[in-house]
Amino acid sequence: RKSLVDEQAFKQVMGQIRDNFGPIGAVINICNVISSQASPPQSQHLAQLSQLSSTFLLAKAVENDLKGHAMAGRHASFVNVTYLGGDFNGSTGQTNTNSSGQAGLNLPQLAYQGGVVGLTKTIAKEMPGVHVKVVDLNLDTTAEEAAKSILSELFADDDIVEVGFVLGKRLGLIVKEAPYESILTSTKPALNSSSVVLVTGGARGITAKITLELAKKYKPTFVIVGRLPRPKETESASTAGLTAAKDIKAALIDERQAAGQTINVRDIEQTYQHLLREREVRSSLEALQAAGATAKYYSVDIADAA
Repeated sequence: RKSLVDEQAFKQVMGQIRDNFGPIGAVINICNVISSQASPPQSQHLAQLSQLSSTFLLAKAVENDLKGHAMAGRHASFVNVTYLGGDFNGSTGQTNTNSSGQAGLNLPQLAYQGGVVGLTKTIAKEMPGVHVKVVDLNLDTTAEEAAKSILSELFADDDIVEVGFVLGKRLGLIVKEAPYESILTSTKPALNSSSVVLVTGGARGITAKITLELAKKYKPTFVIVGRLPRPKETESASTAGLTAAKDIKAALIDERQAAGQTINVRDIEQTYQHLLREREVRSSLEALQAAGATAKYYSVDIADAA
């Protein structure tokens, strides 16, 4: 049994799954409901926080597998399941209780499961082409009803990310554009070419997209910090230009064989995923410079006290 709040443990478990069954094509992640009477508040808090953290680490661990399935034209899914009442703690009038008639989730539980909902929407943006959903249920939902609802969303032919089930009815939350009241803003630009902006979160994903928009508009100096070591200026000639996963992995295998190294499937997969991350960082830094900004990248792990 592994603790799935540790990134290395996650990598080990995912590696074992890949070794035994191949790349991961679908994920169903069900949030636990912790009884407020079964454990003290501090234990509940840590358990719920761990649940939110493990959802993040799970998405990170399977991202390349799911994207690979999608790029190959195969169905790839990532489905989270919450118990906020079936309407995401909305206003349908449905009481979120368990089979004993006890009250639903307490405020911290609502907050953390709400965090899973928000994280799911971010995952959907980070994994284009992957079928990403969060299915919300009531505490009193039977196992049979839950399984039916989850499986139906696993293959649902729509792009609605937030779907709930209340009294047998399917509810979908859709973002609708609406006007907002204008507010007075300063006529002075927020940034300029002399500004120095510290960017945390690395040079990938949504962080890279936001940074690039700022670069195009203000051309400041970005100090970007992320856990990934700064990639070399150019990729190895053996893999540069290759795009298909099988071709890249074949080149990595050839490289190791030429060096007399032992071939390990898990190591090849990890090297392949690291290469993809390096490509994304390299591309992001080049885009910032092309937009007229200055980008300085440093490898920093905030979890490392040293």
